[in-house]
Amino acid sequence: MDPRLKANRANWNDRVGIPATSRFYDVDGWLRDAPLPPPEETNVVGDVTDKTVVHQPVPLRYGHSSLGPGGADATGVDFPPVAVREATLLTNRAGLADHSRFVCVNAYDAPAALHGERFGVVYVSLGSLCGLPDVPAPA
Repeated sequence: MDPRLKANRANWNDRVGIPATSRFYDVDGWLRDAPLPPPEETNVVGDVTDKTVVHQPVPLRYGHSSLGPGGADATGVDFPPVAVREATLLTNRAGLADHSRFVCVNAYDAPAALHGERFGVVYVSLGSLCGLPDVPAPA
């Protein structure tokens, strides 16, 4: 694994649990009030009704999980195992497991890990770019 990716993965594995208890993310309030997509997500991805969505990354956010009630079947892609585990637990707590799945893989290897699957919407969150040492896909 590229040393930059390895260091980034270790960093996120150490930090990913912070949002679960953070007042900023208010996970308990989100679960209580209805796990719907936050406006900043829907403004970017648009109407996802009956679409398939792939979203990268999954840590520190619950937006991916909430795309399920928006009518999408959502696949979250990220490479820190702790992030994928936390996202899976949160999705289960929200009752959205039927509309969400998570794949633990870095963005460069995602096409192979997803076996060439095609999606109606590809959504890369702002925080993803800092974790990609080479934005163009390697040949």
